Amino acid sequence: MKKSIREYLIRFYMIGLVCFATQFLLACGQAQTPVRVTLSMLVMSAEDFNHREVQAQGIVKYFETPLHYWIEDESGNRIAIFPNNIAAKYLDKSVLVTGRFAFSTTQGRSIEISDILEL
Repeated sequence: MKKSIREYLIRFYMIGLVCFATQFLLACGQAQTPVRVTLSMLVMSAEDFNHREVQAQGIVKYFETPLHYWIEDESGNRIAIFPNNIAAKYLDKSVLVTGRFAFSTTQGRSIEISDILEL
């Protein structure tokens, strides 16, 4: 039985779609390994780390109005950390923060905490 070009194209399209979906699901399932960085690296090269999973060390500080927390190193480099309810538990403590780093010219530099370890 002879197949038409249309049937071959549909089969080719379906195989391509399955391959794409498989690659997409595999990529989504892979956890990104955090990059160990210093706060000065994040300050000086913020765009290089934007939207990447990072680990950084510092002492947790805060400001009351508006309420926000950050980690700070001995040179005064600061990176905001959130959510506040997690950061608040480590006030004035040295920590290793793991999370997604974000940078914007309007919002500054921040790490969304996925893990925090008191040192």
